[in-house]
Amino acid sequence: MVQRTVVSVRLAPLLLGAALACNRGTETVGPSFAASANAPVHSITGGGKVDVTSRFPGFDESTISLTASVDGNGVAQGQLKATFSIPFEEKVHMELSCLAVDGNEAWIGGTVTKSHPNGTWLGRVFIVRFQDNGKGKDSPPDRMSHFRADAGLGPDRCLNKPIPANGEFDLHFPYVKGNIVIR
Repeated sequence: MVQRTVVSVRLAPLLLGAALACNRGTETVGPSFAASANAPVHSITGGGKVDVTSRFPGFDESTISLTASVDGNGVAQGQLKATFSIPFEEKVHMELSCLAVDGNEAWIGGTVTKSHPNGTWLGRVFIVRFQDNGKGKDSPPDRMSHFRADAGLGPDRCLNKPIPANGEFDLHFPYVKGNIVIR
């Protein structure tokens, strides 16, 4: 019986090696991760401090952060958070339902779901344009436009990538701290 055990222990590595050799060249079948229409095709993420003083002298920098994506079916989702000091502090949260991307520029649209302290912006629809100018000290700052109230047209108007002649979507405001990434 002792001899049989020794033979089994000596054969075990050979049997294991033979089993592994038989599996060479065979594929392991697993889940497929094929491209889905629900996969994001464009996105915008980032945030930081925005200098608004060129248009609003005497106001402090605003803090704007956002994340949004749009999938192959055209369904957009995301959120934007902003803290404005104009001249009092106002905190705003938007649920985003529109994202349009053209090169290094993106337009987002959404509805304000929180506005603190006094609810001034609650329920309003806005469209904002952003520009991603790269990252690093040698790149110009990323920029953004005004928050443009969209009277009666809805947040999906951002799909038109508006740049009216009156300058409403001009990229007046540079990010002085932070970064925006558009893909």
